[in-house]
Amino acid sequence: MSLVMPISPATPLASAAPAKHTAPLPATADAFQTPGAAYRGKPFWSWNSRIERDELVRQIHTFARMGMGGFFIHSRTGLDTEYMGTEWLDAVAHSVEEAAALGLEAWLYDEDRWPSGAAGGLVTREPRYRMRYLRCTRLEPGRPIPPSLLRAGALVAAFSATVEGVNLLKYKMLAPDDIAAAATCGASVDTEPAHHCLLVFSTEEVPTHDFFNGGAYLNTLDPATVQRFIDVTHERYAQTCGEHFGSVVPGIFTDEPHHGFVMCDTPQGWIYPADSGWAVPWTEGFAEDFRNRFGEDLIPRLPELFLRLGGERFSPVKWRYMEALHARFLECWAAPIQKWCEAHNLRVTGHVLAEDLPGAQSVTCGSVLRYYERMGTPGMDQLNLDNRCFWTAKQVASSVRQMGKSRAISELYGCTGWQLDFAGHKELGDWQAFLGINIRCHHLAWYSMAGEAKRDFPASISFQSAWHPEYRAVEDYFARLHTALQTGRAVCDVLVLHPVESVWAQVHASWAVWIKNQSPDIAPIDDVFVMLCQWLLGAQIDYDYGDEDQLARLGSILPGNGDEPPVLCLGQGRYRAVVVAGVETIRSSTLELLQRFQASGGTLVFAGKPPEYTDAVRSDAPRRLAQSASSVRVPLERNALTTALRRAAPPVVTLSAGAESTDLTRPVLLTVREETAAAPGEWGAWMAGLCNTDPARSVDLLEVTLAPRPPRAWEAAAIRPTSAMFCVEEWDCRTGSRKSLPSSALQCDAKDGLASAVTWRTSLHGLGERLFRVALLREARAVAEDAGAANAPAVALERNAVAGPWRYSLDEPNVLVIDQFEWLSRQQGAASSDSPPEWRPAADILAIDDSVRTALRLPRRTGAMMQPWARRKAAAEAHSGPDHNLQVGKPVTVTQVFLRAAFTVRDLKHWASAPPALAMEQPHRWAISLNGTRVSGGCACREWFVDPCIRIVPLPAEAIRDGENVLEFCATFDAELDLEAIYLLGSFGVYGLRGEDNAQQDASSISASRCQPPRLWLGVLPAALHVGDVTLQGLPFYTGRIRYEIPLAAGVLSGAEACQLRVPAFGGAVVCVEEADGRRQVLPFPPHTAGIRRPSGVGASVVVEVVLTRRNLFGPLHLVPREQTHIGPASFRSALAPFDIGTADEPRYSLHPQLFPSGLLAAPEICIVEG
Repeated sequence: MSLVMPISPATPLASAAPAKHTAPLPATADAFQTPGAAYRGKPFWSWNSRIERDELVRQIHTFARMGMGGFFIHSRTGLDTEYMGTEWLDAVAHSVEEAAALGLEAWLYDEDRWPSGAAGGLVTREPRYRMRYLRCTRLEPGRPIPPSLLRAGALVAAFSATVEGVNLLKYKMLAPDDIAAAATCGASVDTEPAHHCLLVFSTEEVPTHDFFNGGAYLNTLDPATVQRFIDVTHERYAQTCGEHFGSVVPGIFTDEPHHGFVMCDTPQGWIYPADSGWAVPWTEGFAEDFRNRFGEDLIPRLPELFLRLGGERFSPVKWRYMEALHARFLECWAAPIQKWCEAHNLRVTGHVLAEDLPGAQSVTCGSVLRYYERMGTPGMDQLNLDNRCFWTAKQVASSVRQMGKSRAISELYGCTGWQLDFAGHKELGDWQAFLGINIRCHHLAWYSMAGEAKRDFPASISFQSAWHPEYRAVEDYFARLHTALQTGRAVCDVLVLHPVESVWAQVHASWAVWIKNQSPDIAPIDDVFVMLCQWLLGAQIDYDYGDEDQLARLGSILPGNGDEPPVLCLGQGRYRAVVVAGVETIRSSTLELLQRFQASGGTLVFAGKPPEYTDAVRSDAPRRLAQSASSVRVPLERNALTTALRRAAPPVVTLSAGAESTDLTRPVLLTVREETAAAPGEWGAWMAGLCNTDPARSVDLLEVTLAPRPPRAWEAAAIRPTSAMFCVEEWDCRTGSRKSLPSSALQCDAKDGLASAVTWRTSLHGLGERLFRVALLREARAVAEDAGAANAPAVALERNAVAGPWRYSLDEPNVLVIDQFEWLSRQQGAASSDSPPEWRPAADILAIDDSVRTALRLPRRTGAMMQPWARRKAAAEAHSGPDHNLQVGKPVTVTQVFLRAAFTVRDLKHWASAPPALAMEQPHRWAISLNGTRVSGGCACREWFVDPCIRIVPLPAEAIRDGENVLEFCATFDAELDLEAIYLLGSFGVYGLRGEDNAQQDASSISASRCQPPRLWLGVLPAALHVGDVTLQGLPFYTGRIRYEIPLAAGVLSGAEACQLRVPAFGGAVVCVEEADGRRQVLPFPPHTAGIRRPSGVGASVVVEVVLTRRNLFGPLHLVPREQTHIGPASFRSALAPFDIGTADEPRYSLHPQLFPSGLLAAPEICIVEG
């Protein structure tokens, strides 16, 4: 069997002809059935190796076949082609042209890795462009000021002070002469003995780091620096593919820019200053900028920025610094990039760093709502498993609605690991789509798996995953969902005042650690922020957030008209009620706007304590407004708040009680959109979407009611709806079909039959979704249908489990993973009289790689290592020779590394008709032998396994034997050699995972086995597979497809009108059902049920194909516990690398492989269903 992946052509995305339908259709109905590229996912295409033109073409065609709408060209760890060099730009241009030929979108990305700004160090190699901080250094009495703080241009000010913890009792600014004396004598010069420390404020640059290829992060507060970044990045792209801007190239992604960390402690040795809890972002001219904005000098009050004067939590100095910092970040970074992109017909998209909670925003970017205003397509990232930060999506959607934009993007699926199945893709994507996200950016789709690249936050959502041909089902589903939920405008009547500025006014030294708030005084703001979101969404109440600066600039009051209440306007948002909860300080401008809204008849809802501060100064004005007779005052409690809001802004769509959930992290979400232009034959229409975010909870019967608000067009035409004028359709995002539903009208006047609302019934299984379009027809239907027939799931009249064992087939060879090696290293050409070095005990291959690099003074490979292109460039600039030791070059001496591993074979004559083969990286670098017989590698290895970097090396059949077999490897080590696991491929079974006979072990035995690897052996593949985990049936590391042949008993299904095959449980990404006539159904999501035809005779069968994930092949195979919410580079190592990203604690390591159950884990069921 050839394992070389073929290149087959992909066809451009095209629209299919709409199906015939009698009901009038909106403009979106045609696109709903076969959506185009705009609403399809676009992965981060990770360029992480040497980029070759033919491989680019192959992978772009793969994206098209997967149903993707395009890609983002994104440099990642492992890039070997010089970033922004001639070859890079040529590859970008070629990819754009190929995307154009296939009808795909080719988005740009503005950085080598992330965060955006440094241009892979091309800008920040020059110190003048690096980010700067202002540091507060506390010196005890008698300790002189260190010379480093007195260097030219560094010292800003010094103060004598009395400090207790973070409380500042009093302070005094020192005159220049006093500072000079303190430089030698310390704080003893203080004329007031009660001031018992010295506070010295000085500026410093952020340190350089390999992650920025020897540079550092950019000073995003300096306009000249940002212009340099635009010149190096955006202008070069304009020269390369500018003719495609605005069409094939819609925009450019900016990833996690930030203004610097505000008094937030970060991991030592990372890319931020040491002791960063006592530092704030700073730049030349910031003090003057502060003075111009607020009419006061910041320098004499610097101690109040870092500490709490008199123990007071709130400070106008803190708030004003944060406002000046955020405004400068927008003016110097966001605005120039927005201006350049708009001038070049590009949309700015992406997201800022840490955009979720108010506390996190305050550390890195200020207010995300104000930043989103500067983006053409605002966005967010939502990485990791079990990360349902609904409020993050709500912030993005709020900005999109208020600023009159149409698209919102999310970077998702990253850090979830190889094991994420299609249901997981749906679970993570669904709630974001129903909350307003309509572009999915998959994190990541790797260009290559070579070396460290394979540990770059897997999985790869591309050709390396066995399930990639079936992924079109996922893309079709989301594309339809995004298309439908783009209809008209969102029906949203509630505005929640955003509390971020209440955090700004309270920040202090070390108030946060690694972007997470640690202050008990600030924590309630984040807590209430989360609770409000969960309460409102759990009650199916849609809302937007309101930023106070935007309210001051873009807020207004639209008076009521007749029965229509007044609304508060924020940009294009219209709100009938405003919620103030968890806000501790409020702007005077916001207070004035709310007072005017209330005076016009608008509803203000104060939940819990009203703010006690105005403009960060203690004030009674917010309390007086909350206690006024016109305000609604409720306790900070779920039912009280939601009841008040339903009264203030009656919802257009309501659900029956079954929609409520006790788990507020897994609600039933509701989104409602009103079509802004009526279709022919209609007065108006609405789209209502339901999403069950809980995979374990089903709602068997749910009643949906829509009570439309008559638009002025109805009034002008004197329309009085009757029950027969409502038409309810369900739109199926999984198939693209539409069907009419039975419904009934709720009558407000039984005498003349006028209807005020329409109701219908439905159901929601775990992770289920429903999409309904409700139209008010200009002419009544001939027959008003009865709502009694619920849109409920099919009822199984009979259920028959088909127990195994079953015949099966595999589409890939079986695999034995070898990642533990005995090893040694020695200098080449050592004197023969020297004692031969001893083999070291078996160790993890990555630990060996780390040890050899450390011994040779070469940098370790991590997710934050210097890029290969930059390493070679730095070496060339330093004129390093082969014997010159640089952290970017080669070791001091020429060193050989030797590896040795053994595997055991049993019953060779029964399974070795075709000899096994090795699959490994860089075989041309190694001398290989099996049992002393030389193995031929090198250029002859043309076939590859899973990824082109993993080459297949045939093993000589005559060298393999029953019993122990020994593989040996030898190579000359340098920075370009990657020590990686190897894979033994063949038609064998792998046994001994849990003891000699694969018997189950108790928990204590398995725990003890973590210290010892299992004694695996190769034998005959099983003739048939049983129900249950195939990792215990000879396939522990197999990750391709398993085709089970399931027999059908003709007698069981005879006479049945409708038959279904249900797969109750499986381990893998997706399951498919294939009938004898070749009809194949992909079942991407629960309940994994397929309609099947009755068998034609005796011996009929159906194939159930389980497509596995690559987790049990590529790991992490040794991480304990197996279940993790975050998978990153450090997850694969036995010891934590010092600069691995996204990790906090050292993972636990087990020599016993931590495998996920795979295959059919329960017997398939043949169901005879009603109807």
